[in-house]
Amino acid sequence: MKILELPEEILDLCCCFADKPTLCALRQTAHQWLPSATKRLFEHLDLRPTEESAARCQSILESRLNFAVSSVTFTTSDRDIVDNRDHVLYPDEAILLDESRDFLLELGRFQNLQAVSLRFAMDCAAPKRGRSYMVRQIRETWKFRESVIDCLIAAFGHQDHPAKKLRRLSIKNLQNFSKEATVTSPIFKSVLQQLDSLALQIATEYDNSSPEVNISLEEVHKFFNYDLKNHWLRPASSHLVDLKLYAAELEWGYFPACDLRDLHFPKLRSLALGLMTFSHDWQLDWILSQAETLETLILDDCPIVQACYMLVTFACDRSPPDRHAYKLARGEDSWEYGARWYEYFQRIRRGLPKLKRFGFGRGPWDEHQAFQNSAELGASLYRQRYCIFDGSIAPKAWVTDVAEVKGKRVYGCAWDKAPPYPDCDHEDQEALDALLNTIMERR
Repeated sequence: MKILELPEEILDLCCCFADKPTLCALRQTAHQWLPSATKRLFEHLDLRPTEESAARCQSILESRLNFAVSSVTFTTSDRDIVDNRDHVLYPDEAILLDESRDFLLELGRFQNLQAVSLRFAMDCAAPKRGRSYMVRQIRETWKFRESVIDCLIAAFGHQDHPAKKLRRLSIKNLQNFSKEATVTSPIFKSVLQQLDSLALQIATEYDNSSPEVNISLEEVHKFFNYDLKNHWLRPASSHLVDLKLYAAELEWGYFPACDLRDLHFPKLRSLALGLMTFSHDWQLDWILSQAETLETLILDDCPIVQACYMLVTFACDRSPPDRHAYKLARGEDSWEYGARWYEYFQRIRRGLPKLKRFGFGRGPWDEHQAFQNSAELGASLYRQRYCIFDGSIAPKAWVTDVAEVKGKRVYGCAWDKAPPYPDCDHEDQEALDALLNTIMERR
């Protein structure tokens, strides 16, 4: 059989491995290659916040290339600050250009649109704090972010051309502040209910003039404790196959707390978590409760909280009573969590019989690429897999730095009763190897 006699599906696969110059050449080589090369060449649109970019995307929407587009990414900043906290004064606030808004509102007109990605800047601030910084201002205000999200939701549920084929939504640097009118609207819920894949990286406010307050901001705890679960995850829980939950830079899971025990995803095959801290057995129990379907588990920089010191008395489940635990010295309390990774690995090996892919380690966080590169994470031990929470430290309560002192590895913190770093490298490695070997046998 000659190559030009191959079915179009085979030609599509061939084009998946071709670079852009090759695809351009294939479109002009033979008419049999034209559909496959065109679909691959124009399957993704990258919208930038400029009039020129919006015009180019609009022209593709109106052209015969419309059918080829299956995914659109909107990067909200044309500066090199999307993932950085440069200490600069912004001359103006970001606005959603009319040209960009007009294009976004017509996304549903793409015949085969299946995936939409949003990429906000990491810098954010809650209402009434957008201009509180001493040395810099927030360019992408919460009002700007909400205007973008509102525009997308309106496009997905448009009366004349809804995005009926949309199945994947990814938002990088979603601010931990939800406008009630948006997240409780019927359109918002209906959009989430049609998704197969949801990926969220949560950005939190960072006040560099008073960094010690960042972890105790009310919006942080409300979002992780309530909004994330009830507004973003619960509506999508019945249909999600792929779920990714990351934080941009703030450890979550324990403080701020995130209790997902009353959520179940009956179709979930892939789960990726970034910067989530493990402090209770029930957190792993919740992951194992997805055993009937879960095939991929990624734990990206998700340490076990070995011990915690707070300035208030804990509740009966070792949780601080509220966000004020970090800053109100009404008492002192501490606890230790005896779980180790070799125990977690053993439980994962026994408790997830369908697991075929396990990622464990630390992704490219320093380059701010961990979220989008989670699928590439390998599986190896890393020093920061254990941590402690020292509530007496400002500005950073989460402690992962370890030093050798008199033959023991100790955490670099002011808590004089902090336990030493766990001495179980051999056990952890042995259990990880056993887990990976079991997974290899299943493939």
